[in-house]
Amino acid sequence: LSIKDFDMEFAGASKVNLEMNAANVKTLTSGKSEITLQGQATENNVTMSGTGKLNAIDFTVANYRIETRGFSQCKVNVLNELSVNISGAGSVEYKGNPAKINNEHSGATSIKKIL
Repeated sequence: LSIKDFDMEFAGASKVNLEMNAANVKTLTSGKSEITLQGQATENNVTMSGTGKLNAIDFTVANYRIETRGFSQCKVNVLNELSVNISGAGSVEYKGNPAKINNEHSGATSIKKIL
C-alpha cells in the first residue's frame, strides 16, 4: 500500500498486519490490540490505550510520536526523532540512531535501544 496520509483506528480486540509506504501515519487503538507494520513512513503518531502491542521494527519511520495509557509494548525503527509519553506500565524498544529522544512517563516504564 502506497499512500500519502493514512489514519488507522481500532477499538476492542484487534489484530492487524499492514505493509505500507506513507508520508504521515496516525495509529489510534483502544482495548486489546496487536499491530504489526512493515514498510516506511515520514511520521507515525501512535496513541494506544488499554493493552496494546505495536511491532514496527520492519517499519522505518523518520519521526515517531508514541503516547500510551495502560499496558503497552512498542517495538519501533526510528531514524530522526522519538517522542514518548507513557502513563501506566509500558515499554518502548527502538532500533536506529535518532538524533533526538523525548521521554515523559509516569508509572513503570522502560525505553531501550535494541540492535
